[in-house]
Amino acid sequence: MVKRSLAEDGFYYVDDPVVGSRIQEMERNGFQFTSSRMEGWEFCDKIVLNDTLVRNSFESFYEFARLGYYRRIAADPGHVFQFRKGSQGPDIWLVQLWGKGSEAVYFPGSHRIEPRSFRTANRLWEVVQADLERAGITRTTKLFKEGGLVILDARLSLEMPNGDPITTAFVGANIQESIDTELRKWPKLRLPKLDTQAITELERRHISVHCHVEGEITGSDGGENVGPKTST
Repeated sequence: MVKRSLAEDGFYYVDDPVVGSRIQEMERNGFQFTSSRMEGWEFCDKIVLNDTLVRNSFESFYEFARLGYYRRIAADPGHVFQFRKGSQGPDIWLVQLWGKGSEAVYFPGSHRIEPRSFRTANRLWEVVQADLERAGITRTTKLFKEGGLVILDARLSLEMPNGDPITTAFVGANIQESIDTELRKWPKLRLPKLDTQAITELERRHISVHCHVEGEITGSDGGENVGPKTST
């Protein structure tokens, strides 16, 4: 069911009150949704990377998958976006976490067409909505009363009218080199200082992380993730 929905509609969602409560808890404590802070990294690790639906989906699709993007995106009602323009290169998937009372709009099947779109200040691609209408693409509105999780194709058109989704992006492929090539264009996530055991465990996972760990001596730029450089 999940695989079919992702292939045909381009997204799959579940209502998840645990996600809503964890987001609420982070906000109440003033913690940031960023990989460079321990609280933000632990949130991503527990709620996204160790989520059964996320893990099972990517493990059934690909030999390799890697997290390369993690940040909160502000609501922008009236504008339709896509995270990826074009389909060259390996598959890119998003996992979005929605807080309590959030509203999301997705356009099923829009990942199978190539609407005109242009780069905006938030580093997403704003879609020309007339192209969706001409292609017969309609909208699906989802209210996450208690919170929710969505897996979607990065090419899918979506609107964020109410709520600021915590958004992660993954590159998936059956050839490791394909992921390496794609992620060379993405700034590395900066992770907080982790102990040796945590780093070793991270490296052994099926879903790895495109990152620079504090205290490591690497050739990484270590910059804050400002979004993937998608094709034009």
